[in-house]
Amino acid sequence: MVPRAGAPLLLLWAVAAVVAAALWGLFRPASAAQPPLQPLTIAAVLPQNNTAYPWTWRRVGPAVRLARDAVNRDPALLPAHRLRYVFGNCEDNQGICSESIAPLAAMELKFSSNPDVFVGPGCIYAAAPVARFAGHWNVPMVTAGAAAYGFNQRSPEYPLLTRSGPSHGKLGRYVAHLHRRFAWRRRVLFVYNDEKTDDRPCFFAVEGLYHEVQALRNLTVVDIPFRESGPLDYAALVQEIVQKGRIVYVCCSPGTFRNLMLSARRAGMTGGEFAFFYIDIFGESLRGRPPLPWRRGDEDDSEAKEAYAAVMVITYREPENPEYGRFVQDLKRCAAEFFNFTIEDTLMNYIAGSFYDGILLYAHALNETLAQGGTTRDAGTITGLMWNRTLRGVTGLLTMDEHGDRETDFSLWDMTDTESGTFQFPPSDRRYKPFYAPIFAHRPTDFHFIL
Repeated sequence: MVPRAGAPLLLLWAVAAVVAAALWGLFRPASAAQPPLQPLTIAAVLPQNNTAYPWTWRRVGPAVRLARDAVNRDPALLPAHRLRYVFGNCEDNQGICSESIAPLAAMELKFSSNPDVFVGPGCIYAAAPVARFAGHWNVPMVTAGAAAYGFNQRSPEYPLLTRSGPSHGKLGRYVAHLHRRFAWRRRVLFVYNDEKTDDRPCFFAVEGLYHEVQALRNLTVVDIPFRESGPLDYAALVQEIVQKGRIVYVCCSPGTFRNLMLSARRAGMTGGEFAFFYIDIFGESLRGRPPLPWRRGDEDDSEAKEAYAAVMVITYREPENPEYGRFVQDLKRCAAEFFNFTIEDTLMNYIAGSFYDGILLYAHALNETLAQGGTTRDAGTITGLMWNRTLRGVTGLLTMDEHGDRETDFSLWDMTDTESGTFQFPPSDRRYKPFYAPIFAHRPTDFHFIL
């Protein structure tokens, strides 16, 4: 093939154009350069190593990392900014989430990194002083913990607090709904373990129920705290239940609850006169497949199975949307790769997902604030835009109420097969969502689900 005479000239012209473009890139004025991305800093204040907490950094850190990457990848979300995170440990040398260390960690992050938003703490006693500091510093605070009923009222102590995870006030409303719907007017009894140390999970869970249920009319509400760490007289505890309650809510470890139900059966309390609800929000007693919360492989299994026929278990409802399944897989990968931690399939992953969604909620609210002419420091506006709205997240539909609390679904498990002793809960397509509840036909243990 004979080349055309103009080919060398075209080649020289192309080379010259490339060289000119390169030189322009080197010597163009600074005003023509792409402006640098502005940093946005998340300050996470969480316990570092104690994985008994659903909000430990080893569980939630991967979610924060994934949320950061998701925001930075989205060209429509904060396009002029780049999200980063810093971490402060609020754990003491015994592995306990500390209410004295948490505000110090927050203060150190405030003055070293000047964060745009605090994430965490999750522990109740640690969250309170940090939320007060955040309000004073005019910095939004997002957490999927701090579930105590006392946080329901934001102002003036916690004006910038947003809870993207479940809360005990919502649990109390759920239980109160059951009582109203089925006209339960018998005596209600709350039996719970309270060591008065660490984060007092059962005390605060029951507190939410107590405040909401006691508001119902014509209902007697009594509580019986006990301590699992000391010698526990089950016979005496059962007798106190007989004297004071008929509808009984229990919060304690799965082993203690099993021993209590064995004692209740031996006292003749599982035949229908009493109804027992076990508050097991993370479903620790139901982790087997199939879920057999009564089974231990010992000589008491047969009797325990009969006792648990009078039991219903209340848990958070695990998200069923496909995004959540993909998120959990990414969470496991990120935890193994960057946090040296193996994440198992538990309901604690719902808390990690709620932290992820909380960060995305903050990013969207800030994006809208900037679009309206605001700044990253307009904490009141940003917080207000996180409240009373709905966002589709990895945990499903994130619906925030007008007080900045997430609306939460719960599952009510019961023994649907008395031969095998298997516990199940109604599928998500049943009516009256999110209140999955039985109707008591004749006695508390004879019920069927609404279809």
